Amino acid sequence: MPRNDKVLLDEKAVQILGLIAEGRSYHQIVDGIGCTYLDIFAAAASALRVCEEADRPSYSMEEVRAEHPRAYLPWSDAEDAQLKQLMAAGKSASEIAATLQRQTSAIRSRMARFEVATRNGEGSNV
Repeated sequence: MPRNDKVLLDEKAVQILGLIAEGRSYHQIVDGIGCTYLDIFAAAASALRVCEEADRPSYSMEEVRAEHPRAYLPWSDAEDAQLKQLMAAGKSASEIAATLQRQTSAIRSRMARFEVATRNGEGSNV
């Protein structure tokens, strides 16, 4: 299911899960709100679906690569050298990302890595 179609808990499931979170027993929940054991199990299953949905990425690699063809691929020495040249030329992360066909976040991470290495005296052997 796409992330945009959020799985929502119905009112009864929220009520049941709230009682469980309070530490109520099955009997207290069943007797207190007039539900069945199956309702409790259904509420738990719904909560698990919500958790599983939250763990899924909101994008696919194919979607990202449609816009950034080199996304998630290993960096080559030539790309690192080109990145350093573009950094030295004062290009922005978004300009570099367009040139290298990678995500701006990847460019920023790589730039930061080079800057840390330079500060630590590691030079260009990153």
